[in-house]
Amino acid sequence: MLERFKGEIGRALPKHLDGDRMARIALTSFRSNPKLAKCEPRSVFASIIVASQLGLEPGVMGQCYLIPYKDECQLQIGYQGLIELVRRSGKIKRVEAHVVHANDTFTYRTGMQTVLEHEPVLEGDPGEPRLAYAVAEFVSGGFHVEVMTKHQIEAIRDRSQNVQNAKKYGKKTPWDTDPEEMWRKTLVRRICKYLPKSAELATAIALENTSDRGAQQHIDIDDAIDGTWAPVEADDDAAVVVEMPKEKIAAATPAPAPAPTAAPESAPASQETETAAPTAGDTTPSAADQEPGIFGLSDAMDRLLMESARVAGVTREQLIAQYGRIDLSNYNGVRADLKSMAEGG
Repeated sequence: MLERFKGEIGRALPKHLDGDRMARIALTSFRSNPKLAKCEPRSVFASIIVASQLGLEPGVMGQCYLIPYKDECQLQIGYQGLIELVRRSGKIKRVEAHVVHANDTFTYRTGMQTVLEHEPVLEGDPGEPRLAYAVAEFVSGGFHVEVMTKHQIEAIRDRSQNVQNAKKYGKKTPWDTDPEEMWRKTLVRRICKYLPKSAELATAIALENTSDRGAQQHIDIDDAIDGTWAPVEADDDAAVVVEMPKEKIAAATPAPAPAPTAAPESAPASQETETAAPTAGDTTPSAADQEPGIFGLSDAMDRLLMESARVAGVTREQLIAQYGRIDLSNYNGVRADLKSMAEGG
């Protein structure tokens, strides 16, 4: 199967990556994590193709990881991968994150000028971690700084569905095995909210958000190959659709938003989430399709549903007659049915 998809992986790659190399990385991932063999093979290769489009390598470099999640392979982004995508924008000279310990010397002042000075203890006991910060230096000059206290960082950790599920089932997460790496990643994610975003960075952040909610990514291999896959992020009835890189897109038809379930396997010291991202291509329904209040969905998810219905040749009235109320509990199933109808299944 690796040989079958090697050509597709190669076509999805940016210029600085090689298809044979990504195929070898995929084989190494299978060998290093036998649980991937229990995943649906197409989900594994779909994740590798999306990683290829982002220009990130799964594995030891810490850019991204292939994580078994029941019968699905999930692509989770490491903080080194986020930093790489930020740098690739060409607008950021450097971005880094550090943990400040109790015995370090640290000064932070804001106002008309921002002052940040950190003198870490390099020998002896640095003490317990007490805060962390991230700094981004712009090519055009100037800096952006984000500082978070231990309390703020741990509040984000405790909101993570993955962490909550891991505690419930007595499993460890990167927050347990590599806490300082997770502190750094939390700050990198936080500062990314205020930096110039490429489509690749927005997609990486959305992947992280989906994973952190304990939801399946549902990366369809055909959509991954075409570059048309995009996650739907649901938060307090608001959905955000993230478009894959423009040069990869043949048609902008986003894939369904998954419903939350149990926590995926933990990646090595690299997973949390925080930000939203730009809206994908225009899928505005016709005037007849804009009747509000029929479906228990956000406006963005309603538009995606009606676009799938349009492609399948189904009207809103027919959807109502067939399914009655459509909300987050059956949204994915309805969109899967519409996709099957559109393909003549």
